[in-house]
Amino acid sequence: MRRAAYALGAREAKLAAAALGACASRVQAAAWINGAIDERSEELRRAGASDKDIEVWDWACRIMFMLKIRHAIVD
Repeated sequence: MRRAAYALGAREAKLAAAALGACASRVQAAAWINGAIDERSEELRRAGASDKDIEVWDWACRIMFMLKIRHAIVD
């Protein structure tokens, strides 16, 4: 599950960087990943994943996203 979260975080960072450009704010980046995580976590919940698994997945996704998009964030 952690690998899937890393993959989603990296993919969402690429999409966000392309959509938001090279001068995205931290607020824009957070809103982007929050939307992606909310959508996918509901799918995981419906599939029967435990709250603990979803929390681990959530944080792994956020960490990878921020690592990958940090170069595009300007505050």
